[in-house]
Amino acid sequence: MIYLNLHESSIKVLPKSIGKLETLMHLDLSNCRRIHKLPISFRNLKKLEHLDLSKCQRITRVSESLQGLSRLEHLNLSHVSCVGLQQVLLNLTKLRYLNLKQIFLDDVLDAEVGFDSLLECVCSLSNLEYLNLARNCNLHWKTQKAKYTRPLVLQESTEAAR
Repeated sequence: MIYLNLHESSIKVLPKSIGKLETLMHLDLSNCRRIHKLPISFRNLKKLEHLDLSKCQRITRVSESLQGLSRLEHLNLSHVSCVGLQQVLLNLTKLRYLNLKQIFLDDVLDAEVGFDSLLECVCSLSNLEYLNLARNCNLHWKTQKAKYTRPLVLQESTEAAR
């Protein structure tokens, strides 16, 4: 299986056996509002290129499950708690699309690491073409600190509420 769409399903927990889907390239778990955890075996999805976890608001510590998914090109984490995101981003060198719209920044930006570290991680993604930081009211894009040289579609955090 290379494509799995569980969009808006009422699933609470992914089975540990999900890690056995070694050929899976596209996984859509968007709007699975009851799911609260990704199994450790999730790390075994080494061929995964597209992952949509948007609006999976109950998932916590999503970054632990993303370790080792180095082939990801498309990652949607909008409306998700992203504790430890900086460490994960450093390993996602093939990432082209990153949606961080309305993530729970208080969880992401601890006092020791802060926004500058998140920005540095994002700017280190040399293949990134699209970045969405909209609706993160306590995040301000500091362009003077950005050392990103490639063209980038950027949706800033000042996007008006719809």
